[in-house]
Amino acid sequence: MYKIVIGILLFVNILLSVICLNLFKDKTLLVSGKQSVEDDRQLEVLENNFKLGIRNDNSILDTSAVIHDLNKNKISLSEIPTDAPCLVIRFSETNCDECVRFLLIKVMRLYNSDLFNKRILLFASYQNRKALRILIDRLNIKYPVYLIDKLPIPCEQINYPYCFILDSTKRTSHVFVPDKYEPQVANTYFELIENRYFKNGFSETNR
Repeated sequence: MYKIVIGILLFVNILLSVICLNLFKDKTLLVSGKQSVEDDRQLEVLENNFKLGIRNDNSILDTSAVIHDLNKNKISLSEIPTDAPCLVIRFSETNCDECVRFLLIKVMRLYNSDLFNKRILLFASYQNRKALRILIDRLNIKYPVYLIDKLPIPCEQINYPYCFILDSTKRTSHVFVPDKYEPQVANTYFELIENRYFKNGFSETNR
């Protein structure tokens, strides 16, 4: 009888060991598969932005275009100071709210100073100016905000918020469309922009 009990216990232990091993393998495969999906998505985001950069960089904004500030004052695009490169944040009320907030919050984590804040420009398209003011106030945004209908940039057609660097000739570069599901890609982009244009001193000859 004693030998039978020992045999049963050994069998149960072996069975449990096999089950645990299989569960571990399944979990490892699941984690590996999830990581592979995440890597594939990140690669897709990078690839899409690479293509967007080629299609949208070197677009030249129309300096005769008339835009408005939040107080409805008319301003010529040529009057916006871009002696030093500026980071433009472009968004619209037709963009998804979460995408707009994601981009604005990322931008607000950049190096903060009165000097550099003037070089971060928000170009917005809003029929409902009150909604825009509410958004700006809730996020406590201190950057200059301008209302503009459209820009001569192919990126306007994708209906997602995006950003770019604008130089003294009103030419675009480093066009980027952030993806809220890949925050690390956005973090890397803004870190590179911050280090190149906002921290280390910059002249047009360094481009």
